[in-house]
Amino acid sequence: MKKTLFTILGISLLGLTYSAQAAKPYVYDVDKITLKGIIKIENDYAYMYLDKSIDVIPQAGDDLYKPAKNVKRMQVVNVNRKPGEKTPTGCQIVKGSLFGAHTAHHKTPVLVWAESFEKCK
Repeated sequence: MKKTLFTILGISLLGLTYSAQAAKPYVYDVDKITLKGIIKIENDYAYMYLDKSIDVIPQAGDDLYKPAKNVKRMQVVNVNRKPGEKTPTGCQIVKGSLFGAHTAHHKTPVLVWAESFEKCK
């Protein structure tokens, strides 16, 4: 009886560990995101290096974007930037949405459409 109980408990804990690791992927152009990472300017483009990698998938029926797994680096598009204003750098919490590369100006497969920035605490 004890052996059976420990076996069931062990299997249950393995299942919990796996489900905690398998994060739900974000959906391009649909999900509102909040991501934390380091923003750096490289060759005049802003890039965000995430603390934790993410997966991104297209909407059903969307042939424009491709699924992306283990994304840790993405180009930042600062949509509310005023002329002459620079994209914040360093550790930032970014809110917005994600989209996929589809022009020569898109330097990473996944880009963040950044609507707001908050310096990390």
